Amino acid sequence: MKKLSPKDVIISEFSLMSSRSSPRQLFRLNTDKYVIVFLEHGTTTFHFEAPILSEVLEDLGGGIRDVTLIEPKNLEHSGYSHHPHFEIRLHLNRCEIVAINSQDKVHLILPAAYGYMTDETEVKPVCEVWALPDVYPFSHLQISGGLVKLIDPLVADETPETVLCELWTAYQAVTNDRSIKPPIPHFTLVSGPHFQFTVTEHPCGRVTLSL
Repeated sequence: MKKLSPKDVIISEFSLMSSRSSPRQLFRLNTDKYVIVFLEHGTTTFHFEAPILSEVLEDLGGGIRDVTLIEPKNLEHSGYSHHPHFEIRLHLNRCEIVAINSQDKVHLILPAAYGYMTDETEVKPVCEVWALPDVYPFSHLQISGGLVKLIDPLVADETPETVLCELWTAYQAVTNDRSIKPPIPHFTLVSGPHFQFTVTEHPCGRVTLSL
């Protein structure tokens, strides 16, 4: 992203991307150019160009209740004296915050109470549970005892590899298209072919399947 001067922006059309009730409103001017209007400060505006924001907005599909701008007050000591650093934060209706900085880094900030409860049973590598080959994705998968109990009856008609691949495919379908990299560890609730389950992504690259 880069900051623009108002004179660099020609407003031919615009679309409101955030809530009408917010005192700070985000407008898309054309293609990848945007302006934040601070209604609480009269006509104060902040213009910028951000192709990465266009990708994020497409991924979110709406639900922005507020937008905030963060700029260092002392730019000469910020390390960005030639390219002023700033951060745009999109406050979502579901209480999460998407933060995008001028280096095009995107982060998801979660509320403290966020997350799904796991079944709190012992976790083991799936290769140990069913003697599977140590190949991807099985080599990266761990599973809770509670989920093993649900899968075991299915194994009577299908192989463990088939059932786990179905779960992995359902997880991939939920996460493959996201442009926002969430903080790790991250919890994802997935609706699988047989039941709902929770996927926990770990910093090491491993993934835990649980209830």
